[in-house]
Amino acid sequence: MNKITVINTEYITASRTLEIIALENSRRRRCVFVYNYEGTHFRFFDTLRSVFEFFEKGQEPSHSFNSEPELDSYLKYY
Repeated sequence: MNKITVINTEYITASRTLEIIALENSRRRRCVFVYNYEGTHFRFFDTLRSVFEFFEKGQEPSHSFNSEPELDSYLKYY
């Protein structure tokens, strides 16, 4: 199971953020990114490049969630 630590939160607007999150388990540590749209839709990105592709080209990530508990459950075991 991963330990989840929010490293930084960038505010795009008052209701839209991009979080940089560290996921750490006994074997490794990795940073991922979560775009939070108004607290009702969360998009998960595993690379910074995929974040840029989303904002520049509109390319949707392979994982998105409609609630924070869904996202947290996914992050625990990613």
